Amino acid sequence: MARIAEGQQGNVTHEQLVAAGVGKRAVQSWLRRGRLFRRHRGVYALGHTALPPFSDHMAALLACGPRALISQGSAAHMWGFQPRPQRIDVMTVGRQARKKDGIRLRRTAWLARADLRHIDRIPLTSPARTLLDLAAYLKDDAELERALHEAIALRLVTVGQIKAVLKRYPRRRGCGRLAALLRSNHGATRSGGELVLLRHLRNSGLPAPRINTKIDRWQADFYWPDARLVVEVDGSDFHSSRRAIERDHRKDVAFKALGIDVLRFTGRQVNRELELVLVAIGRAYALGTLSPRALSPRARAGS
Repeated sequence: MARIAEGQQGNVTHEQLVAAGVGKRAVQSWLRRGRLFRRHRGVYALGHTALPPFSDHMAALLACGPRALISQGSAAHMWGFQPRPQRIDVMTVGRQARKKDGIRLRRTAWLARADLRHIDRIPLTSPARTLLDLAAYLKDDAELERALHEAIALRLVTVGQIKAVLKRYPRRRGCGRLAALLRSNHGATRSGGELVLLRHLRNSGLPAPRINTKIDRWQADFYWPDARLVVEVDGSDFHSSRRAIERDHRKDVAFKALGIDVLRFTGRQVNRELELVLVAIGRAYALGTLSPRALSPRARAGS
């Protein structure tokens, strides 16, 4: 039983005890003597209650039977981009399980193999599928946006993977909401570097910039109209070719002609020299708001 419990985050089921030769009377005796601790109906912790971090999640899955996996907020917590919810979120595939105390149950007709992952032998939804499920149940748009940005900033998922999930489940509840968030100003950032910078800009004390906004015929990653300042983050996916470099140069020249200063950083700088990047942006913003050109008619034409 110890070997079985070791592979299940310290948990065993009643069926496993019986199969191992522990009779019903022995189970009751072990419960009285503190060799077993009841977690759910038919699920026990073996020997002690000092259990691994995700033991509650495994106990919930054992209580819900086969074809169950951790999902929604609990999956987001395991991946590290959401706080732990009060109840364990469990999804069953192709079957409806009975309600359990302390467990929030949901059902899906099917789940693609690409959206099944494991952490410490615990099955859970992939980061992309987890975001789709959060889009169906989170009421706060800001909370969903934070989850999206955290997941991409932590490099758990890419925008491409999220789009692939939306294609796999086009009629799934939350699909339209998540797609709209990707298209919105705050959700349409294209690289991990942009998302990392956005997350820290929000905590920097600087006013919120416009994100992926159009200026004339060009799109700026981050734009502060009051300071006449644009910040661009060059990710390898979008700035590695000679044509892309030439396009970025033309964009910078166009912004300068409109009286807009441009700071350009690589994704590597954002990830490895974040403090220097934020200081540079803060200094440029302060200088921009003090500059007379920020109030000139020509400068305002680019707003």
